[in-house]
Amino acid sequence: CIKELTDTEKRYANIERELLVIVFGVEKFHASLFGAPTIVETNHKPLENIHQKNLAQTPPRLQKMLPRLQAYDIAVKLWKGFKLQQTSKQAGATRVIYCSLI
Repeated sequence: CIKELTDTEKRYANIERELLVIVFGVEKFHASLFGAPTIVETNHKPLENIHQKNLAQTPPRLQKMLPRLQAYDIAVKLWKGFKLQQTSKQAGATRVIYCSLI
């Protein structure tokens, strides 16, 4: 999925933009992702652990985005370029989504 950012969203911190795109992708494909184990592959390492943190320990803008992901069975995994296809095959999840910013 690809999300074009608004002028306001372009001023977000990098981790906020990356999480925003994941939220966008998960909500866009709600019909096929809800209830199915899903792996979200990203090249932004801090996102691997941010969705597992206590909500009170995250920045305010992320506190508004993270609850939107709680209804889904997702795992955020790090990928590095060419290893993308290998990671998705090894994962064993029913769905794998890739998110990108414009």
